[in-house]
Amino acid sequence: MLIPDNLFPPDLETRRVRVLAWTAHYFDRDFVQDFAFETPDGRRLTLEFTADRSRLASCDAIWFHAPHLGTLPERGRHQRWILASMESEVNCPVLTDPSVRSRFDVVMSYRLDSDVPLVYPSRGSYGNFRDRRPVNTDISPTGAKVLYIASNPVNDRDSYVAELMRYIEVDSAGACLNNIEPEEFVAGRHSWGRGGWESITRLMRRYKFYLAFENSIATDYVTERVFHALRSGLVPVYRGAPNIDEFLPSKRCIVNTADFDSPEHLAGYLDELDRDEDACNAYLQWKDGPFRESFESLLTVADVDPRIRMAVKLMHGCGSECRCGGRLRNPGGVVEPVSPELHWPRSRELHARYCGLRGPDCSGYVSDIGAAGNFDRLRYGDGELLIEKKDDIFKDYLRDGYTWEPHVRRWLVERIRPSDIVLDIGAHIGVHSLTMSRAVGSRGRVIAF
Repeated sequence: MLIPDNLFPPDLETRRVRVLAWTAHYFDRDFVQDFAFETPDGRRLTLEFTADRSRLASCDAIWFHAPHLGTLPERGRHQRWILASMESEVNCPVLTDPSVRSRFDVVMSYRLDSDVPLVYPSRGSYGNFRDRRPVNTDISPTGAKVLYIASNPVNDRDSYVAELMRYIEVDSAGACLNNIEPEEFVAGRHSWGRGGWESITRLMRRYKFYLAFENSIATDYVTERVFHALRSGLVPVYRGAPNIDEFLPSKRCIVNTADFDSPEHLAGYLDELDRDEDACNAYLQWKDGPFRESFESLLTVADVDPRIRMAVKLMHGCGSECRCGGRLRNPGGVVEPVSPELHWPRSRELHARYCGLRGPDCSGYVSDIGAAGNFDRLRYGDGELLIEKKDDIFKDYLRDGYTWEPHVRRWLVERIRPSDIVLDIGAHIGVHSLTMSRAVGSRGRVIAF
């Protein structure tokens, strides 16, 4: 991830820009307004941001909210068009539609490779993230240690939580799966303006774990849910972006559902953490150390209002190759690989017990069990793998206690049912075939080739 070292280019000649908001939007009610600001070197810049369509011809740029796109106006000769959205590409498919994207000059979105990234974890909103959960905090009204808050129904998200509730007690304060109504919780329309932000953080501090589940799963789509929990000093249980690691202050600060085969196994691990205070506190040790450089980059960009960064981008008149809007990844670039040092449980024994990789004696789920010609035999969970001796990358990765492609394993476990017949086309060494075999059970069948 790149560090935004120059949000205000020295060759910035234009000092005023007029922008018309053509569509409605989900941002704050006062999002569209005029304001002036100064650069660090003292230059005064002005943004005229209006929703008055009668000023279309006189504006330098037209701003569109992707979920409200609708019919587009006639484009002025020198006008630049801006596409904005904090919704994921799953819920707003126009963000990935080439026929739509090609019509816009500047993109403002949750994507780190957008011209003007819209990211959540600013110092202005969250402070320094060093707060810890009070030692003598009140317990929840029900005694539950897990909190869930969601008010917009999402089938796969809610079904995961409902299944989790079968194995561990979860308090749900939102409209989805609601089972508690705490007096201090502020919900409903425009709740942020009525103290909703503060009420959520106060409520969180009565729990050990918070289910920070996104409404969709997409690269870079990391919302306020996980940052609320990180700031409040409890352990986030995260379900969402496959590259969540790029957004975290440290390597061990969340429990990732992608590391578990099922809600049942996740519940078992959370119960273990609840009973082992040292293991639970290990997820909070990041608050006492330095933040990752990538996390500091997010904070640096988010501390500059996105409207200011948008205005600077327009004034500079540059293309996507310039980072003056705060871009954090090269356009069209591949997402930097997530470090394999993920959020594993504190021992292989616990991982074996609670991640579904359980050997016959539960003494370890990955071990060499001999050789067969040019192959090594490797015990993986309750199955065996034959790995070519030259395939050290697979053998070493598995023996070191890591789950191969946990997001794929989760997808399979969520969809495969007992007695299913499953084709694994392109099975490679069979890691996912074993996952499928466990999922279909003794009455099912996996055909792998």
